[in-house]
Amino acid sequence: LVEKVMFPENMVYEDVFYSGMILYYARSIELVNEVLYFYRNNPSSIVNKEVVTNRPLDYLLVLSMLHEELIRQGLDDDTVYKFIKRRMSGRLYSVLKKSYKVKMSRGFYELMCENVKLSRRLKFFWYRQLGRIILL
Repeated sequence: LVEKVMFPENMVYEDVFYSGMILYYARSIELVNEVLYFYRNNPSSIVNKEVVTNRPLDYLLVLSMLHEELIRQGLDDDTVYKFIKRRMSGRLYSVLKKSYKVKMSRGFYELMCENVKLSRRLKFFWYRQLGRIILL
């Protein structure tokens, strides 16, 4: 599996793309009740560089790349759409909580509000009122 998927370079959240593709290629997945992942802090990692704070929407870009690749691999568009949409609305919410301003089309805004909890939908509406979401 590892040879089939490459990490996107010079991007924050590149592991989202990588893990999404590994899950796609896996023949089976087994859940175990044991911690098997160890994170080691790498001082030269992109997440430790100042540029990361200037790229809060890289997560959305990586999700878009993952969406395109899964569709290219032949996965059903509805399945991919539901998977990506859940993660996009969550990321948008966390970006807005940090007081970033986000410009987006009305259609994209409505997509983010679909099938999310009423409380999050109301927060998106409130962020529009505060001028953090700017509809184009």
